[in-house]
Amino acid sequence: FTVQEEYDEFLRGSVENLIREDPDVQFINAGDQSTLNAANIATESSIVSYLARINYSYQGKYLFTATGRVDGSSKFGSNNRYGFFPSFAVGWNIVQESFLIDHSFISDLKIRASWGQTGNEKIPQNDQFALVRNGLDAVFGQNETIQPGASLDKSSNPDLRWESTTQYDVGLEVGLWEGKLTGEFDYYNRVTNDILVELTTPGHFGNGAFVRVRTNAAEILNRGFEFNVNWKDKLGPLEYRFGVLGATIYNEVQKLAAASGSDSFISEGSLGNGQLVTRTEVGQPVGYYYGYEVLGVLQNQADLDQLPTLTGQKVGDLRFRDISGDGVITPDDRTFLGSSIPDFLYGFNFSVSYAGFDLSADFQGQIGNELYNGKNAVRPNLQNYEGRLRDRWQGEGTSTTEPRATSGGINYNASSYFIEDGSFLRLRSITLGYNLPEHLISRAHMKHARVYLRGTNVFTITDYSGYTPEIGSSNVLSSGIDLGIYPVTAVYSAGVNFSF
Repeated sequence: FTVQEEYDEFLRGSVENLIREDPDVQFINAGDQSTLNAANIATESSIVSYLARINYSYQGKYLFTATGRVDGSSKFGSNNRYGFFPSFAVGWNIVQESFLIDHSFISDLKIRASWGQTGNEKIPQNDQFALVRNGLDAVFGQNETIQPGASLDKSSNPDLRWESTTQYDVGLEVGLWEGKLTGEFDYYNRVTNDILVELTTPGHFGNGAFVRVRTNAAEILNRGFEFNVNWKDKLGPLEYRFGVLGATIYNEVQKLAAASGSDSFISEGSLGNGQLVTRTEVGQPVGYYYGYEVLGVLQNQADLDQLPTLTGQKVGDLRFRDISGDGVITPDDRTFLGSSIPDFLYGFNFSVSYAGFDLSADFQGQIGNELYNGKNAVRPNLQNYEGRLRDRWQGEGTSTTEPRATSGGINYNASSYFIEDGSFLRLRSITLGYNLPEHLISRAHMKHARVYLRGTNVFTITDYSGYTPEIGSSNVLSSGIDLGIYPVTAVYSAGVNFSF
């Protein structure tokens, strides 16, 4: 039985034209009181849990585990406060069976399977409540004086409930040649119900500008294979090891909350300029990119007159595919443009040591995902274009890929022009070290001393034109959109480890 409670409070005060002559009196009251601004907010949440677990092993061959937990969170209303999350796991330690005892090259062999549910309530405490925003002053009365006011800022959702994930897993563990070669292989199937995400609401809800409401929005399937294989051995004084791991991902939306029909969908992926560039609907990956498919650039007036176009298009603009085949380009011609979810995640590492020296490296990568280069659609200023616009369309035949330079208009509609391959391989870390010999460090009464050089995020191999292909998001419906994310920092360091 566990109980947790969390309380956070935030206090802020500011003033302008602070008295600066005396540093001992730089307080809020020592400033222009007409500019005084203060804010004070607090949040409080609690969770109570009841937990139980049973483990059973028979002769070290047959393993069984059962767990159950009931969790209650104050982040949900009284009608949905509690959730029950059970799990079961079984294992068969085959290497302990008599028919394998004589096979000395097999050091480990186990088959295991599991099924279980987990809950998620990692949302702000106040998401279930309607919120009122103050500071919305207005002019009232015969004298037309400014009066302090407040209004609804965000509507409530008292029916919020636990997000739950149900997963089953079947796996094999193998060890050969006294553990020199080890491997784990798994098939997983994971279904997440009632995912907790913030959604943009229609204007008639009465919410404030840019306000989003937390909702249990969808049911999402993830399944695939995972593996982790390692080899370690010695060649005389040389010790080495190598490992490789990876996972495939198949992602599909299976259900939308309150879906009214097969055409129901959720539009998200805000660029901050009014455009939403992702869509979530049943049968597709969550938060896939949605827009026009680009076929090239309109080269001349004949193209503009004869080819399907959007209202307002001009020569030199992007040319879009007529998906519906009706001879004109309309919003109905938007289509699937790719997904931010990779098909395959992988990594590999190695280490080698000899005569006190050691070298290790760790690589990480992914394949099969696309990124939306939103910073090409939302520019900080008109002078800050990327270098590829040197090859823009400037007349018939000058370019079939880069449209004419504009500060807005048709070319900034969501389209495959902004979609790029997000696959990459990164050298995450590499370390070269040397352990000082004992006859040297013993003179300084040290037990161990090691010097090393290390590089982190040394290089990245990718075709993506942005600062980094690793684009995260706090919203699963809006992943992979690059709005100018800060690039991953490369760090080079040298150090000494020693003990006495």
